[in-house]
Amino acid sequence: MAHDSTSSSRSSTGRRLAARTALVLVAVAFAGSVYVWRLTRLPPTWWAPPAAGDPQIAALAETVEYRLTEVAHEVRPADQPWRVRIREEQVNAWLSARLPEWLAHTGEAEWPDGVGVPQIHFQEDALAVAVGVEIDGRRRFLSCTLRPEIVDGQLQLSLDSVALGRVWLPGGSAHTVARELREMLPGGMLDDPRVDQIMDLLGGGQYIDPAIDLADGRRLRLRGIEFTEGELVVEAETGRDAHR
Repeated sequence: MAHDSTSSSRSSTGRRLAARTALVLVAVAFAGSVYVWRLTRLPPTWWAPPAAGDPQIAALAETVEYRLTEVAHEVRPADQPWRVRIREEQVNAWLSARLPEWLAHTGEAEWPDGVGVPQIHFQEDALAVAVGVEIDGRRRFLSCTLRPEIVDGQLQLSLDSVALGRVWLPGGSAHTVARELREMLPGGMLDDPRVDQIMDLLGGGQYIDPAIDLADGRRLRLRGIEFTEGELVVEAETGRDAHR
């Protein structure tokens, strides 16, 4: 009888321990889910967009646009490489203050509803891009890390990582990431057929000819791109042959 009582007590203790363990695991899983969900609402740690209406930001954006245009059109010996250094605060000022106006002026595209103006961050050997989007009435942040390279005279973009807020999405091809984002984003935000073209590019399946025709008949061609923390260095050549 004493043996049966001891076995019953041990069995009861084991059940209570198992139940408590299960409750702890459920609580941890729930807390983890809440924590992860909150992380999806946070911008990247480097996110600090300038105010588009700030006169100083507008002046910086205009200055950098004018300066880059001036540098691009400077008269130099044909095919002599030259370099220009660009700071990320200059790019972000232009994105905030000039990008929507520039798109409207060129008529190339309309900015999608529910999508904010992107911001960038220059990292060592990589470019981080982030944008705010409206998902289920709440603001979320999509970001990705790209690795641009000039390969055999062509610009190649490799998608290194994608995140929703501060939660990195599972790895895979660019098209797999696009499919996952389509399921998460509302209103067919990524149903534009151009998205697949972009994903082909980010997946390394396509290249961009990194050349721009100038108004005087010359052609500016990128020869190299270097990223350091907070800065981008571009190497280019300006030639007379606009068709090469």
